[in-house]
Amino acid sequence: MEKGILTKKVEKYLADLADKKVKAGIFEIIDGAAFNYVIRFLDDSYAEKIKEEYRLKLRDLIHKVLIDEDVDGAIDSLVEYIDSLVDIPLLDDEDEDALFKGLAQIIKGLVLSLTKNG
Repeated sequence: MEKGILTKKVEKYLADLADKKVKAGIFEIIDGAAFNYVIRFLDDSYAEKIKEEYRLKLRDLIHKVLIDEDVDGAIDSLVEYIDSLVDIPLLDDEDEDALFKGLAQIIKGLVLSLTKNG
């Protein structure tokens, strides 16, 4: 079982993304490997503090978004998971689902607007 919440594929994806964004001059040859090492170190060191059941769910969601590029599928999984953990008094399951889905769509919109401007 992999440590942390990032799969090897996600670690490589993030390292490649950082490598493309950061121009390191004479260190350009090794900066991709350095980014990969730092990402893996941080993930392995700190993500282990998250309860395993949450880590597994986060790993799945991150993989769906970054590797599978299935943001809507990840949102559906996240809403279903949150709905299984949270019960809001005076709201039936259908209304809870709509509330969580709406909040997730708002977050998705904010993230997309930030990344387009970045």
